[in-house]
Amino acid sequence: MREESRARIMAAALELIATQGFEATSLAAITRAAGVSQGLASYYFPAKRDLLVAVFGQWLDAITGAMIAAAEDAGESGPDAALARLIDMVLGGARSDLAVTRLMLAVMVQPAVRSVLAEAESAAEERVAAAEAAVASLFAARGAEDPALEQVMFRSVLEGVTFKLTVYEDTYPIEAARRHVYRLYRLPEPEPMFDEHPGPIRLRAPLRRE
Repeated sequence: MREESRARIMAAALELIATQGFEATSLAAITRAAGVSQGLASYYFPAKRDLLVAVFGQWLDAITGAMIAAAEDAGESGPDAALARLIDMVLGGARSDLAVTRLMLAVMVQPAVRSVLAEAESAAEERVAAAEAAVASLFAARGAEDPALEQVMFRSVLEGVTFKLTVYEDTYPIEAARRHVYRLYRLPEPEPMFDEHPGPIRLRAPLRRE
């Protein structure tokens, strides 16, 4: 019950801060949205900043976990297969939980929360460094001249695809983009993972009206 309440508090915080902004969202509003007492929220998170650090920390833990797990698989499957698995884990996770991904992006671009994100990254510094080194090791095994730079660009490509997917959910050709990323890294053509985009692929698709 306590873990369920904690999860509800974090989910409510993410949604409210994404839609209203960090400064405009009070801890009282978060507890009302979560359906818990303010005392219970204060027990877990003495300040609103602590709550946001926990949200970012949970998100970072999921991402770094996927990066490390993919690299660990390389010993058995090889670096190409591990890289392909990481691509699918990132894009599949973003597509299956698009609402959370969209909220995270909305929170991250707010100037008021940049220092909070830096604090969360600092708290997870060793794990983040291990994840970056794990992905760099995949590129090293593939013979990359600068594995560290390759892992930065690889993450940038996937983050770009994820961002476009959150903006143009219904019109973005995610399967075509996935196959393009595979070709970009000289990976074998994959089996389909997402439904094919039904219409023509355009450089800019219309945004949905709510």
